[in-house]
Amino acid sequence: MTRVLISGSGGMLARALQQSFERDFVLAIPREEMDITNLQDTLKTVHDFKPDIILNPAAFTRVDDNELFPEKSFLVNALGAGHMATAARQIGARLVHFSTDYIFDGKRKVPYREGDLPNPLSVYGASKLAGEKLVRKICSEHYIVRTSWLFGYKEGNFINYILQSLREEKFVRAAMDQVGSPTFVSDLAGAVKVLVEEPAYGTYHLTNSGFCSRYQLAREIARYNGCSEKMILPLKMDDLNLKARRPCYTVLDNRCWRDRGFHPLRDYHPALDDFLKR
Repeated sequence: MTRVLISGSGGMLARALQQSFERDFVLAIPREEMDITNLQDTLKTVHDFKPDIILNPAAFTRVDDNELFPEKSFLVNALGAGHMATAARQIGARLVHFSTDYIFDGKRKVPYREGDLPNPLSVYGASKLAGEKLVRKICSEHYIVRTSWLFGYKEGNFINYILQSLREEKFVRAAMDQVGSPTFVSDLAGAVKVLVEEPAYGTYHLTNSGFCSRYQLAREIARYNGCSEKMILPLKMDDLNLKARRPCYTVLDNRCWRDRGFHPLRDYHPALDDFLKR
């Protein structure tokens, strides 16, 4: 039986990964039991468990807070990724590290491919890009999975924010000029399970198919819940006065995934429908 270690077990993606790998011998570690920013702590946990595969979804993901705490951002998202890569290399484990569409500046109008030049606009994007570079440098047997607009069964993502606001009969402001691919964590976790079954190492873009603006997505959610679309207020990102700059267009071309012969992930509409039903 394959031994799988998952960092940051309390997170939304980590929980979905636990379900996807449930037939394996899984050790899901919360931050309190393995601090990836502490190299010795990380090495001890990994050496004690001796996993065949390490999944590293642990990250400091609150984009605006990254601007306020840049040292923490690079400590977790960059150095922490390097520590996981070091541990994986020492025991000969395969490493799956998760990254983000925010490494790009969003100035393109066609989907980003894996080889396109990164140019992050925010501390969060810069720290995640630095993490990618450390993983590539340290651990040869790695998969870097870039994804976008994750949603799932946990608070703290855009879709759950929309749902909660509508339940409380609050107006929702959503950007018309921010475009990306909503990605259901359950679909992403299932794709990762398929990916690690063969040594097709490298960098992958993995998202649900299709794309929309934040405004379009919020309107879809309102319609599904029988709420008036007038509850969704359109505006531009600049009007939101957020601390961190966001890229406008970050649709990811899942080219390397398809080139390996894998089936594209389903369109985000049925994925969103499945999520909202539950």
